[in-house]
Amino acid sequence: MHVPTCGKAYREVASVHEQTPNPGDLIIAQGFEEKQWRCGHCQRWGGDIARYHVPQSSERVLIIRALDTLRRECVEDEWFRHLPAYVGHTPALDLSIKALVAACAYSRGTPHLTSNDCYQALALALRAVQTSIQQSQKEPDDMLLASTALLAPFEGVVRKNGVPTKLHVNGLAALLLARSSAYPVTQLARDIVDFNACESSIMACILSRPSPFESTSPAYIANDNIGSAGSDQAQLKALGTELFIRLPRLLMLLRSFRLNGSSGRQPLADALHLSNSLLALQDQQAEQRLLQQIEVQSSPSLKADCPDIPICTLHLYRTTKHSHITGKAASVS
Repeated sequence: MHVPTCGKAYREVASVHEQTPNPGDLIIAQGFEEKQWRCGHCQRWGGDIARYHVPQSSERVLIIRALDTLRRECVEDEWFRHLPAYVGHTPALDLSIKALVAACAYSRGTPHLTSNDCYQALALALRAVQTSIQQSQKEPDDMLLASTALLAPFEGVVRKNGVPTKLHVNGLAALLLARSSAYPVTQLARDIVDFNACESSIMACILSRPSPFESTSPAYIANDNIGSAGSDQAQLKALGTELFIRLPRLLMLLRSFRLNGSSGRQPLADALHLSNSLLALQDQQAEQRLLQQIEVQSSPSLKADCPDIPICTLHLYRTTKHSHITGKAASVS
């Protein structure tokens, strides 16, 4: 039965949803009294009792939970948005979605949900992913990529520090490297690379290590005919992603030179060469066209001689603005 939108009812539905971590116990809404629905909506609906459809399959329940988690964690625009359409494709993907949904619910403080419950869900997902890897015949598909990518932020969500698990990030990069050059590049795979390359770059810089995505095929980064490619936004986003992937090595070379001093001049030469190539990663015409569409408010605190910042650095702002699913602030314990 279709029921008109009702703020109070929605809050009660959300409350019921929040307090039922087990899919088998999920009740969307059932048996609201007439006075609960008629309050403020007498002219819109005159029935006696409203009933929502109770999901009859675990897949439908998982889709509902995935969509709700996307909304709550404010990541509707990231690669996670593809997931509801693929629920039911493979056990590894479904179990990985369940594990991350449970982690997000635990992070929000859902009653009766413990960290032990989350790690039990993670263990099931890991076994399913390992089975999928063994069955992939060295040609991992997008479902395996997505399953692995879902495990990367799990620890950071449960511990509320936003730090992705290095082992899973490296595993994702290894799966991409295992693909043949003829394997088709999809928008899902590209979005997964874009998100995780940027996330892992921050930790790689802190740990003075190169990005695990350095050897990833340029087809997953380059601006071509996939999605919104061809636009200035897609072009600058591709440049920003490449900067994130290559910047950690520059910092690693500079730190190596600082530690070794005059005894190691090769790192300095390599750093200068890499720095020049990174400085070339910009498209000033695309920046100017995009800036014409953006209304920038002036601030009295900015100096008049403040140098312009390449627009592709806005990609860093987008990355650091991720919500709870990657942690509001990454930290290293």
